[in-house]
Amino acid sequence: MHVICLGFCKAFETVPHNSLLSKLERAGFDGWTVWWLRNWLESGSQRVVISSLKSKWTLVTRGVPQGSIPGLVLFNIFINDTHNEMECTLSKFADDTNLRGAVDT
Repeated sequence: MHVICLGFCKAFETVPHNSLLSKLERAGFDGWTVWWLRNWLESGSQRVVISSLKSKWTLVTRGVPQGSIPGLVLFNIFINDTHNEMECTLSKFADDTNLRGAVDT
């Protein structure tokens, strides 16, 4: 028996919006729901402020909002296909994954 634990806590910030929205469409979400989620995800912008220096505002094109219920659900949908082609027992959570399975040597 071998166990592999994958930590996804920083991965919340790296989920590409276009890839996530494509997965939602493939998963059968209707057009209105995908449109609503696209607007929710892509309505954010950010900038860096150091002392009195401010960068330009830029649109956020990656990541799911942390600390929100939809963010957890969207992240789980995004990682849902990580086990394709694997022969093991897989337990997925919002911010980590555990793979358990016997490995032939």
